[in-house]
Amino acid sequence: MTLQHKYALFLFLLFFEGIIGTSYQVLYIRQFSSTVGMSAEITGIIIGVFLGAMSLGYRAGGMVKTSPLAALGKNFLLVVAFGGVTATPLVIEYYLGSDLISNTYLRIALYSVFSVGFVAYFIAQSIPLLIKFKAWGNDASEQGGNALFISTLGSMVGSIIPSSIMAAYWGATNTLTIIGFCGWIVGTILLLKYRHKKTKKSEWGLIMIALLGAATPISTYLNGHLSGTPYVSTAYNDIYLKHDGNIDIMVANKAFMSLRFKNGNNAAQYVDYIQKQIAGLGTADKDILILGAGGFQMHKDDDKNRYTYVDIDGDLLDWGEKYFGVNPDTINFVVSDARQFLIENNKKWDIIIMDTFASSSSIPEHLVTKEFFLLARKRIKKETGVFIANIIASGGFKDKYSQRMYNTIHYAMPFCQTQQVVPTLSEDLNNIIYTCFVGPDEQGDYSDDLRRPNVDLLSIK
Repeated sequence: MTLQHKYALFLFLLFFEGIIGTSYQVLYIRQFSSTVGMSAEITGIIIGVFLGAMSLGYRAGGMVKTSPLAALGKNFLLVVAFGGVTATPLVIEYYLGSDLISNTYLRIALYSVFSVGFVAYFIAQSIPLLIKFKAWGNDASEQGGNALFISTLGSMVGSIIPSSIMAAYWGATNTLTIIGFCGWIVGTILLLKYRHKKTKKSEWGLIMIALLGAATPISTYLNGHLSGTPYVSTAYNDIYLKHDGNIDIMVANKAFMSLRFKNGNNAAQYVDYIQKQIAGLGTADKDILILGAGGFQMHKDDDKNRYTYVDIDGDLLDWGEKYFGVNPDTINFVVSDARQFLIENNKKWDIIIMDTFASSSSIPEHLVTKEFFLLARKRIKKETGVFIANIIASGGFKDKYSQRMYNTIHYAMPFCQTQQVVPTLSEDLNNIIYTCFVGPDEQGDYSDDLRRPNVDLLSIK
Protein backbone atom coordinates (compact mmCIF):
# COMPACT_ATOMS: atom_id res chain seq x y z
CA MET A 1 0.00 0.00 0.00
CA THR A 2 1.42 3.36 -1.07
CA LEU A 3 1.63 6.25 1.34
CA GLN A 4 -1.09 8.04 -0.63
CA HIS A 5 -3.46 5.05 -0.34
CA LYS A 6 -2.57 4.69 3.31
CA TYR A 7 -3.38 8.33 3.88
CA ALA A 8 -6.77 8.09 2.11
CA LEU A 9 -7.74 4.95 4.06
CA PHE A 10 -6.67 6.65 7.28
CA LEU A 11 -8.88 9.64 6.57
CA PHE A 12 -11.88 7.52 5.61
CA LEU A 13 -11.71 5.26 8.65
CA LEU A 14 -11.35 8.13 11.09
CA PHE A 15 -14.25 9.98 9.50
CA PHE A 16 -16.39 6.83 9.46
CA GLU A 17 -15.54 6.08 13.10
CA GLY A 18 -16.79 9.51 14.11
CA ILE A 19 -20.01 9.10 12.11
CA ILE A 20 -20.95 5.64 13.36
CA GLY A 21 -20.11 6.34 17.01
CA THR A 22 -22.14 9.54 17.28
CA SER A 23 -24.95 8.10 15.13
CA TYR A 24 -25.50 5.31 17.63
CA GLN A 25 -25.42 7.79 20.51
CA VAL A 26 -28.09 10.00 18.89
CA LEU A 27 -30.24 7.00 17.99
CA TYR A 28 -30.01 5.61 21.53
CA ILE A 29 -31.35 8.92 22.86
CA ARG A 30 -34.17 8.75 20.31
CA GLN A 31 -35.06 5.17 21.23
CA PHE A 32 -34.89 5.82 24.96
CA SER A 33 -37.21 8.81 24.63
CA SER A 34 -39.82 6.63 22.92
CA THR A 35 -40.06 4.36 25.96
CA VAL A 36 -39.33 6.42 29.07
CA GLY A 37 -39.58 9.96 27.75
CA MET A 38 -36.66 12.33 27.77
CA SER A 39 -35.24 14.73 30.31
CA ALA A 40 -31.95 16.40 31.11
CA GLU A 41 -31.28 13.64 33.65
CA ILE A 42 -31.80 10.81 31.16
CA THR A 43 -29.78 12.54 28.44
CA GLY A 44 -27.04 13.21 30.99
CA ILE A 45 -26.88 9.52 31.94
CA ILE A 46 -26.54 8.42 28.30
CA ILE A 47 -23.88 11.02 27.48
CA GLY A 48 -22.02 10.35 30.74
CA VAL A 49 -21.87 6.60 30.11
CA PHE A 50 -20.80 7.22 26.51
CA LEU A 51 -17.93 9.51 27.52
CA GLY A 52 -16.82 7.27 30.38
CA ALA A 53 -16.70 4.24 28.09
CA MET A 54 -14.81 6.25 25.49
CA SER A 55 -12.11 7.12 28.01
CA LEU A 56 -11.62 3.41 28.72
CA GLY A 57 -11.64 2.68 24.98
CA TYR A 58 -8.90 5.22 24.27
CA ARG A 59 -6.66 3.50 26.81
CA ALA A 60 -7.48 -0.01 25.57
CA GLY A 61 -6.83 0.95 21.93
CA GLY A 62 -3.37 2.17 22.80
CA MET A 63 -2.50 -1.23 24.28
CA VAL A 64 -3.50 -3.39 21.28
CA LYS A 65 -0.48 -5.26 19.85
CA THR A 66 -2.07 -6.94 16.80
CA SER A 67 -2.64 -5.52 13.33
CA PRO A 68 -4.37 -2.15 13.89
CA LEU A 69 -6.63 -2.44 10.84
CA ALA A 70 -7.72 -6.01 11.63
CA ALA A 71 -8.39 -4.99 15.24
CA LEU A 72 -10.36 -2.01 13.97
CA GLY A 73 -12.44 -4.32 11.77
CA LYS A 74 -13.30 -6.52 14.78
CA ASN A 75 -14.30 -3.44 16.76
CA PHE A 76 -16.64 -2.21 14.04
CA LEU A 77 -18.30 -5.63 13.95
CA LEU A 78 -18.67 -5.66 17.75
CA VAL A 79 -20.21 -2.16 17.62
CA VAL A 80 -22.75 -3.32 15.06
CA ALA A 81 -23.54 -6.49 17.03
CA PHE A 82 -24.11 -4.65 20.32
CA GLY A 83 -25.65 -1.52 18.83
CA GLY A 84 -28.03 -3.32 16.50
CA VAL A 85 -29.51 -5.45 19.27
CA THR A 86 -29.54 -3.05 22.22
CA ALA A 87 -30.89 -0.06 20.25
CA THR A 88 -33.76 -2.09 18.78
CA PRO A 89 -37.18 -0.75 19.88
CA LEU A 90 -38.52 -4.16 20.94
CA VAL A 91 -35.50 -4.84 23.18
CA ILE A 92 -35.52 -1.37 24.73
CA GLU A 93 -39.26 -1.51 25.36
CA TYR A 94 -38.96 -4.89 27.04
CA TYR A 95 -36.22 -3.82 29.42
CA LEU A 96 -36.89 -0.15 30.10
CA GLY A 97 -40.64 -0.69 30.17
CA SER A 98 -40.36 -3.48 32.72
CA ASP A 99 -40.12 -3.35 36.51
CA LEU A 100 -37.00 -5.51 36.77
CA ILE A 101 -35.36 -2.57 38.57
CA SER A 102 -37.73 -0.22 40.36
CA ASN A 103 -35.63 2.93 40.10
CA THR A 104 -35.97 4.33 36.57
CA TYR A 105 -32.64 6.15 36.51
CA LEU A 106 -30.73 3.11 37.77
CA ARG A 107 -32.50 0.96 35.18
CA ILE A 108 -31.48 3.39 32.42
CA ALA A 109 -27.91 3.64 33.72
CA LEU A 110 -27.39 -0.13 33.73
CA TYR A 111 -28.85 -0.50 30.28
CA SER A 112 -26.67 2.34 29.02
CA VAL A 113 -23.53 0.58 30.25
CA PHE A 114 -24.31 -2.58 28.27
CA SER A 115 -25.56 -0.75 25.20
CA VAL A 116 -24.19 2.70 24.40
CA GLY A 117 -21.27 2.01 26.77
CA PHE A 118 -20.08 -1.02 24.80
CA VAL A 119 -20.50 0.86 21.53
CA ALA A 120 -18.43 3.80 22.80
CA TYR A 121 -15.73 1.51 24.24
CA PHE A 122 -14.99 -0.19 20.93
CA ILE A 123 -15.40 2.93 18.80
CA ALA A 124 -12.99 4.94 20.96
CA GLN A 125 -10.20 2.47 20.24
CA SER A 126 -10.15 3.65 16.62
CA ILE A 127 -8.03 6.77 17.16
CA PRO A 128 -5.09 5.12 18.99
CA LEU A 129 -5.24 2.15 16.59
CA LEU A 130 -5.08 4.38 13.54
CA ILE A 131 -2.33 6.52 15.02
CA LYS A 132 -0.27 3.30 15.07
CA PHE A 133 -1.04 3.02 11.37
CA LYS A 134 1.30 6.00 10.87
CA ALA A 135 -0.28 7.49 7.79
CA TRP A 136 1.36 10.84 8.58
CA GLY A 137 4.81 9.63 9.43
CA ASN A 138 6.31 9.46 12.90
CA ASP A 139 5.32 12.81 14.33
CA ALA A 140 3.02 11.73 17.19
CA SER A 141 1.65 15.21 17.89
CA GLU A 142 0.79 15.76 14.23
CA GLN A 143 -0.88 12.38 13.94
CA GLY A 144 -2.84 12.86 17.16
CA GLY A 145 -4.06 16.31 16.18
CA ASN A 146 -5.07 15.27 12.68
CA ALA A 147 -6.77 12.12 13.95
CA LEU A 148 -8.88 14.07 16.43
CA PHE A 149 -9.68 16.66 13.77
CA ILE A 150 -11.01 14.13 11.24
CA SER A 151 -12.79 12.03 13.87
CA THR A 152 -14.55 15.09 15.30
CA LEU A 153 -15.70 16.12 11.82
CA GLY A 154 -17.20 12.66 11.44
CA SER A 155 -18.89 13.01 14.83
CA MET A 156 -20.43 16.30 13.71
CA VAL A 157 -21.86 14.63 10.60
CA GLY A 158 -23.06 11.68 12.68
CA SER A 159 -24.92 13.95 15.08
CA ILE A 160 -26.79 15.78 12.30
CA ILE A 161 -27.51 13.41 9.42
CA PRO A 162 -29.08 10.45 11.32
CA SER A 163 -31.42 12.58 13.44
CA SER A 164 -32.21 15.50 11.13
CA ILE A 165 -32.22 13.85 7.71
CA MET A 166 -32.26 10.04 7.72
CA ALA A 167 -34.66 9.51 10.64
CA ALA A 168 -36.91 12.29 9.33
CA TYR A 169 -37.36 10.50 5.99
CA TRP A 170 -36.93 6.83 6.86
CA GLY A 171 -37.66 6.58 10.58
CA ALA A 172 -35.32 5.71 13.44
CA THR A 173 -35.55 1.93 12.96
CA ASN A 174 -34.60 2.06 9.28
CA THR A 175 -31.82 4.55 10.05
CA LEU A 176 -30.43 2.23 12.69
CA THR A 177 -30.46 -0.63 10.18
CA ILE A 178 -28.65 1.42 7.50
CA ILE A 179 -25.97 2.58 9.95
CA GLY A 180 -25.53 -1.01 11.13
CA PHE A 181 -25.09 -2.47 7.66
CA CYS A 182 -22.56 0.24 6.74
CA GLY A 183 -20.56 -0.63 9.86
CA TRP A 184 -20.81 -4.33 9.07
CA ILE A 185 -19.48 -3.87 5.52
CA VAL A 186 -16.51 -1.76 6.63
CA GLY A 187 -15.70 -4.06 9.56
CA THR A 188 -15.89 -7.23 7.47
CA ILE A 189 -13.59 -5.84 4.75
CA LEU A 190 -10.99 -4.71 7.29
CA LEU A 191 -11.04 -7.98 9.21
CA LEU A 192 -10.76 -10.22 6.13
CA LYS A 193 -8.17 -8.11 4.31
CA TYR A 194 -5.80 -7.23 7.13
CA ARG A 195 -5.86 -10.35 9.32
CA HIS A 196 -2.41 -11.82 10.02
CA LYS A 197 -3.18 -15.38 9.10
CA LYS A 198 -5.98 -17.57 7.87
CA THR A 199 -9.37 -16.44 9.01
CA LYS A 200 -10.43 -18.21 12.20
CA LYS A 201 -13.84 -19.76 12.81
CA SER A 202 -14.35 -17.27 15.63
CA GLU A 203 -13.83 -14.40 13.19
CA TRP A 204 -16.37 -15.83 10.74
CA GLY A 205 -18.68 -16.27 13.71
CA LEU A 206 -18.22 -12.61 14.65
CA ILE A 207 -19.03 -11.57 11.08
CA MET A 208 -22.29 -13.55 11.12
CA ILE A 209 -23.28 -12.32 14.60
CA ALA A 210 -22.65 -8.74 13.52
CA LEU A 211 -24.78 -9.29 10.42
CA LEU A 212 -27.63 -10.49 12.61
CA GLY A 213 -27.08 -7.49 14.87
CA ALA A 214 -27.31 -5.12 11.92
CA ALA A 215 -30.57 -6.73 10.83
CA THR A 216 -32.12 -6.88 14.31
CA PRO A 217 -33.74 -3.39 14.24
CA ILE A 218 -36.05 -4.43 11.42
CA SER A 219 -37.54 -7.05 13.78
CA THR A 220 -39.83 -4.33 15.13
CA TYR A 221 -41.08 -3.65 11.62
CA LEU A 222 -41.45 -7.35 10.80
CA ASN A 223 -43.14 -8.06 14.12
CA GLY A 224 -45.92 -5.73 13.11
CA HIS A 225 -46.30 -6.71 9.48
CA LEU A 226 -45.95 -10.47 9.90
CA SER A 227 -48.66 -10.39 12.53
CA GLY A 228 -50.86 -8.33 10.27
CA THR A 229 -50.43 -5.22 12.44
CA PRO A 230 -49.80 -1.94 10.62
CA TYR A 231 -46.51 -0.41 11.81
CA VAL A 232 -44.48 2.67 10.96
CA SER A 233 -41.28 4.13 12.40
CA THR A 234 -41.10 7.91 12.05
CA ALA A 235 -38.52 10.42 13.18
CA TYR A 236 -40.34 10.79 16.50
CA ASN A 237 -42.58 7.77 17.02
CA ASP A 238 -42.81 4.03 16.66
CA ILE A 239 -46.48 3.57 15.78
CA TYR A 240 -48.57 0.45 15.38
CA LEU A 241 -52.27 -0.41 15.36
CA LYS A 242 -53.56 -2.66 18.12
CA HIS A 243 -56.95 -4.36 18.17
CA ASP A 244 -58.76 -4.94 21.48
CA GLY A 245 -62.17 -6.43 20.84
CA ASN A 246 -64.17 -3.82 18.95
CA ILE A 247 -61.65 -1.07 19.63
CA ASP A 248 -58.79 0.03 17.37
CA ILE A 249 -55.90 1.52 19.33
CA MET A 250 -53.14 3.72 17.98
CA VAL A 251 -50.03 2.95 20.00
CA ALA A 252 -47.14 5.42 19.69
CA ASN A 253 -44.02 4.93 21.80
CA LYS A 254 -45.91 2.43 23.98
CA ALA A 255 -48.61 5.01 24.70
CA PHE A 256 -52.29 4.76 23.75
CA MET A 257 -52.57 7.89 21.61
CA SER A 258 -56.03 7.30 20.14
CA LEU A 259 -58.81 4.79 20.69
CA ARG A 260 -61.68 4.31 18.28
CA PHE A 261 -64.57 1.88 18.14
CA LYS A 262 -64.77 -0.05 14.90
CA ASN A 263 -67.98 1.84 14.11
CA GLY A 264 -65.91 5.03 14.00
CA ASN A 265 -66.88 6.53 17.37
CA ASN A 266 -64.24 7.75 19.78
CA ALA A 267 -63.36 5.35 22.61
CA ALA A 268 -60.99 7.48 24.71
CA GLN A 269 -62.65 8.74 27.90
CA TYR A 270 -60.49 11.85 28.20
CA VAL A 271 -61.32 12.89 24.63
CA ASP A 272 -65.05 12.51 25.39
CA TYR A 273 -64.58 14.68 28.47
CA ILE A 274 -62.78 17.44 26.56
CA GLN A 275 -65.38 17.35 23.79
CA LYS A 276 -68.10 17.81 26.42
CA GLN A 277 -66.10 20.71 27.86
CA ILE A 278 -66.02 22.36 24.45
CA ALA A 279 -69.74 21.76 23.91
CA GLY A 280 -70.51 23.11 27.38
CA LEU A 281 -68.82 26.39 26.50
CA GLY A 282 -71.47 26.93 23.85
CA THR A 283 -68.83 27.30 21.20
CA ALA A 284 -69.64 27.84 17.55
CA ASP A 285 -67.59 29.40 14.79
CA LYS A 286 -64.55 29.32 17.08
CA ASP A 287 -60.85 28.85 16.37
CA ILE A 288 -59.57 25.87 18.34
CA LEU A 289 -55.88 24.97 18.50
CA ILE A 290 -54.83 21.45 19.49
CA LEU A 291 -51.20 20.88 20.50
CA GLY A 292 -50.48 17.19 19.88
CA ALA A 293 -52.34 15.46 17.08
CA GLY A 294 -52.39 11.78 18.02
CA GLY A 295 -55.10 10.18 15.89
CA PHE A 296 -56.91 13.49 15.19
CA GLN A 297 -60.00 12.51 17.17
CA MET A 298 -60.56 15.72 19.13
CA HIS A 299 -62.65 17.43 16.45
CA LYS A 300 -64.80 14.40 15.59
CA ASP A 301 -68.51 15.17 15.07
CA ASP A 302 -67.90 18.90 15.50
CA ASP A 303 -68.56 20.83 12.29
CA LYS A 304 -69.36 24.10 14.06
CA ASN A 305 -65.79 25.17 14.82
CA ARG A 306 -62.43 25.44 13.06
CA TYR A 307 -59.70 23.08 14.26
CA THR A 308 -55.95 23.42 13.82
CA TYR A 309 -53.69 20.56 14.91
CA VAL A 310 -49.99 21.10 15.62
CA ASP A 311 -47.59 18.17 15.92
CA ILE A 312 -43.88 17.73 15.37
CA ASP A 313 -44.46 14.42 13.54
CA GLY A 314 -45.59 15.12 10.00
CA ASP A 315 -46.39 11.45 9.28
CA LEU A 316 -49.33 11.37 11.68
CA LEU A 317 -51.89 12.75 9.25
CA ASP A 318 -51.37 9.96 6.72
CA TRP A 319 -51.70 7.42 9.54
CA GLY A 320 -54.88 9.06 10.86
CA GLU A 321 -56.41 9.23 7.40
CA LYS A 322 -55.64 5.58 6.67
CA TYR A 323 -56.65 3.97 9.97
CA PHE A 324 -58.77 6.46 11.93
CA GLY A 325 -61.04 7.87 9.28
CA VAL A 326 -59.62 11.40 9.39
CA ASN A 327 -60.73 13.67 6.57
CA PRO A 328 -57.77 16.04 6.01
CA ASP A 329 -60.07 18.59 4.37
CA THR A 330 -61.90 19.20 7.66
CA ILE A 331 -58.83 20.31 9.62
CA ASN A 332 -55.69 22.39 9.34
CA PHE A 333 -52.54 20.43 10.21
CA VAL A 334 -49.27 22.23 10.96
CA VAL A 335 -46.01 20.31 11.35
CA SER A 336 -44.13 22.10 14.11
CA ASP A 337 -42.98 21.91 17.70
CA ALA A 338 -45.83 23.15 19.89
CA ARG A 339 -43.83 25.82 21.68
CA GLN A 340 -42.13 27.03 18.52
CA PHE A 341 -45.53 27.36 16.85
CA LEU A 342 -46.82 29.58 19.66
CA ILE A 343 -43.66 31.70 19.50
CA GLU A 344 -43.86 32.24 15.75
CA ASN A 345 -47.64 32.75 15.48
CA ASN A 346 -49.34 35.68 17.20
CA LYS A 347 -52.89 34.57 16.45
CA LYS A 348 -55.36 34.64 19.35
CA TRP A 349 -57.34 31.44 19.82
CA ASP A 350 -60.70 30.85 21.44
CA ILE A 351 -59.56 27.52 22.86
CA ILE A 352 -56.11 25.92 23.12
CA ILE A 353 -56.00 22.21 23.95
CA MET A 354 -52.72 20.67 25.12
CA ASP A 355 -52.33 16.92 24.58
CA THR A 356 -48.60 16.50 24.03
CA PHE A 357 -46.90 13.27 25.04
CA ALA A 358 -43.54 11.77 24.03
CA SER A 359 -44.36 8.43 25.66
CA SER A 360 -47.09 6.92 27.84
CA SER A 361 -46.96 9.67 30.46
CA SER A 362 -43.98 11.86 29.62
CA ILE A 363 -44.47 15.39 28.31
CA PRO A 364 -41.48 17.12 26.64
CA GLU A 365 -39.74 19.25 29.26
CA HIS A 366 -40.06 22.53 27.37
CA LEU A 367 -43.85 22.14 27.38
CA VAL A 368 -44.30 21.96 31.16
CA THR A 369 -42.56 25.15 32.25
CA LYS A 370 -44.17 28.34 33.55
CA GLU A 371 -42.72 30.13 30.50
CA PHE A 372 -44.63 27.80 28.17
CA PHE A 373 -47.93 28.22 30.00
CA LEU A 374 -47.48 32.01 30.10
CA LEU A 375 -46.85 31.91 26.35
CA ALA A 376 -50.00 29.85 25.84
CA ARG A 377 -51.95 32.36 27.88
CA LYS A 378 -50.79 35.17 25.57
CA ARG A 379 -52.20 33.27 22.58
CA ILE A 380 -55.68 32.92 24.09
CA LYS A 381 -58.33 35.59 23.64
CA LYS A 382 -58.66 37.73 26.74
CA GLU A 383 -61.76 37.44 28.88
CA THR A 384 -63.33 34.67 26.78
CA GLY A 385 -60.43 32.34 25.98
CA VAL A 386 -60.02 28.87 27.50
CA PHE A 387 -56.97 26.65 27.94
CA ILE A 388 -57.51 22.89 28.35
CA ALA A 389 -54.66 20.51 29.20
CA ASN A 390 -54.58 16.72 29.46
CA ILE A 391 -51.96 15.78 32.07
CA ILE A 392 -51.08 12.25 33.21
CA ALA A 393 -50.48 12.48 36.94
CA SER A 394 -51.38 10.99 40.31
CA GLY A 395 -55.08 10.97 40.95
CA GLY A 396 -54.56 11.99 44.56
CA PHE A 397 -51.88 14.62 43.84
CA LYS A 398 -49.69 12.89 46.40
CA ASP A 399 -46.39 12.98 44.49
CA LYS A 400 -44.09 15.93 43.80
CA TYR A 401 -44.59 15.82 40.03
CA SER A 402 -48.39 16.10 40.28
CA GLN A 403 -48.16 18.89 42.86
CA ARG A 404 -45.58 20.88 40.90
CA MET A 405 -47.50 20.50 37.65
CA TYR A 406 -50.60 21.84 39.42
CA ASN A 407 -48.66 24.79 40.82
CA THR A 408 -46.94 25.59 37.52
CA ILE A 409 -50.17 25.72 35.52
CA HIS A 410 -51.87 27.83 38.18
CA TYR A 411 -48.92 30.22 38.23
CA ALA A 412 -49.70 31.19 34.64
CA MET A 413 -53.46 30.68 34.74
CA PRO A 414 -54.88 31.05 38.23
CA PHE A 415 -58.51 30.37 37.29
CA CYS A 416 -58.44 26.64 36.65
CA GLN A 417 -60.56 23.70 37.56
CA THR A 418 -59.21 20.16 37.57
CA GLN A 419 -61.11 17.00 36.90
CA GLN A 420 -60.00 13.39 36.93
CA VAL A 421 -61.43 11.44 34.02
CA VAL A 422 -61.75 8.44 36.34
CA PRO A 423 -62.23 9.96 39.83
CA THR A 424 -59.97 8.47 42.48
CA LEU A 425 -57.90 9.47 45.48
CA SER A 426 -55.28 6.83 44.84
CA GLU A 427 -51.73 7.44 43.68
CA ASP A 428 -52.39 5.65 40.38
CA LEU A 429 -51.77 7.61 37.19
CA ASN A 430 -54.84 9.22 35.73
CA ASN A 431 -55.91 11.70 33.08
CA ILE A 432 -56.16 15.05 34.88
CA ILE A 433 -57.98 17.64 32.77
CA TYR A 434 -57.14 21.28 33.52
CA THR A 435 -59.73 23.77 32.26
CA CYS A 436 -58.39 27.29 32.68
CA PHE A 437 -60.23 30.54 32.03
CA VAL A 438 -57.80 33.26 31.16
CA GLY A 439 -59.67 36.23 32.61
CA PRO A 440 -58.34 39.78 32.73
CA ASP A 441 -54.61 40.45 32.93
CA GLU A 442 -54.79 42.61 36.04
CA GLN A 443 -56.44 40.98 39.02
CA GLY A 444 -55.10 42.97 41.94
CA ASP A 445 -54.51 41.70 45.45
CA TYR A 446 -57.40 41.34 47.88
CA SER A 447 -57.45 43.73 50.81
CA ASP A 448 -59.90 43.75 53.71
CA ASP A 449 -59.47 47.48 54.31
CA LEU A 450 -62.82 48.10 52.67
CA ARG A 451 -64.40 45.36 54.81
CA ARG A 452 -66.31 43.94 51.86
CA PRO A 453 -65.79 40.18 52.08
CA ASN A 454 -69.41 39.47 51.22
CA VAL A 455 -70.09 38.42 47.64
CA ASP A 456 -73.26 40.50 47.76
CA LEU A 457 -71.07 43.57 47.55
CA LEU A 458 -68.92 42.50 44.62
CA SER A 459 -70.79 44.89 42.32
CA ILE A 460 -69.71 47.86 44.46
CA LYS A 461 -66.64 49.56 42.99
